[in-house]
Amino acid sequence: MVWKNGYRVARRPTSAWWNDMWRYNRHADHLFGGTHGPISREYPLLEVWSSDEGLKVTASLAGIDRETLGIVVDAQTLTISGHRPSIEVPEGARSYRRELATGQFSRSVALPYDVDVDAVMATYSDGLLRIELPRVPAAKPRKISINHN
Repeated sequence: MVWKNGYRVARRPTSAWWNDMWRYNRHADHLFGGTHGPISREYPLLEVWSSDEGLKVTASLAGIDRETLGIVVDAQTLTISGHRPSIEVPEGARSYRRELATGQFSRSVALPYDVDVDAVMATYSDGLLRIELPRVPAAKPRKISINHN
């Protein structure tokens, strides 16, 4: 075994057969929507879309109480914070597997352009936090006409 960034990783055989299988798996992931590499350890997991109008952010926050969430936006940074309560283990029971992180969390994301912080809107339902961050008018792309001389 080899250790990388504190995690145990298996060495990959170097045979031609294995290399072909590795390439096949990468192509299959690409075709069928795979992750293309390690899954993010950041929390919460985010999807961020950009358009001419602004950004749309969706954060996966299942099990988080809306009252514990905080959103801070400045011109080019979005920060989402909150608290995930610990799960009560019944008396006499032992934990078999624990994968849900508990406690305080905070995630900051650099935004690709200035946003209008006064017009930011957020909704939270079914464990998904949706945030709309409109561009400031000066940051919106605009078509420039070319004059004929």
